[in-house]
Amino acid sequence: MGALFIPMIRRMHSSFRERTIDGVTYLECTPLRDAGFVHAFSTRQSGESVEPFDSLDLQRPGASPERREELERNTRRFLDAIGLTDRGLADAQQVHGKLVLEPSACGLCGAGDALVAESGGPAIGVRSADCVTVLVGDPSTGRVASIHAGWRGVVAGVVGAAIRTMSERGSKPRELVAAVGPAISAARFEVGPEVVSAFVAADLAECAMPTAGAKAFADLEKAVCLQIAREGLPATSIHACGCCTAAEPARFFSHRRDAGLTGRMLSVIAPRD
Repeated sequence: MGALFIPMIRRMHSSFRERTIDGVTYLECTPLRDAGFVHAFSTRQSGESVEPFDSLDLQRPGASPERREELERNTRRFLDAIGLTDRGLADAQQVHGKLVLEPSACGLCGAGDALVAESGGPAIGVRSADCVTVLVGDPSTGRVASIHAGWRGVVAGVVGAAIRTMSERGSKPRELVAAVGPAISAARFEVGPEVVSAFVAADLAECAMPTAGAKAFADLEKAVCLQIAREGLPATSIHACGCCTAAEPARFFSHRRDAGLTGRMLSVIAPRD
């Protein structure tokens, strides 16, 4: 699998910027914004949740009934800041698979890990705390996709499934714009041989770099960008944030860093009318 991988932490790519509106801090991909798509990748800052979920915990309210009102207020605060409260949000019960859902109304639309919405439809979002999230916009039709991809979703092919769904509805991959949000970096994501084997089977061997021992570092961001390119998007239309969720505890939630006791970020995009 090549030479020994030396882990490094990268800074946010210049195609992304951090914004703070009404006290809420989030990340935005400039090329996706320039294409006319309202979207955001949340951070953990500026909410009302207390430790260890401090403070802008945006996990699905139904997943934690005892904190429902608090999580709903956090969600409204976030959507208010990015201007999507009136648009409404459709989301899914994420299961680390490759099923693509196509909601036409707000609310929970089923179990799946990617959503595709048409012009005039609701905003769509996916949640994460280390997994990769991808937001895709079609400037020609206004169609959008939001994708949740942990290592299981990556090897299952959820990224390609979402982009192919957009293509089946009339989108041309060469015209799409994709933004890859904050995720755990390879430097912080050491995995066992079963994950390496899964990457090899998915033709992603170059994204599993050996450590000094029997394990490897898995580069989810690289894997997702490679899969997006294989669907026909030009390199100039694929924008990866480069931020590591596990390396920045003040900025991002991280399932691995915090041993599962943590909140969730929300990545959301609205179709263009």
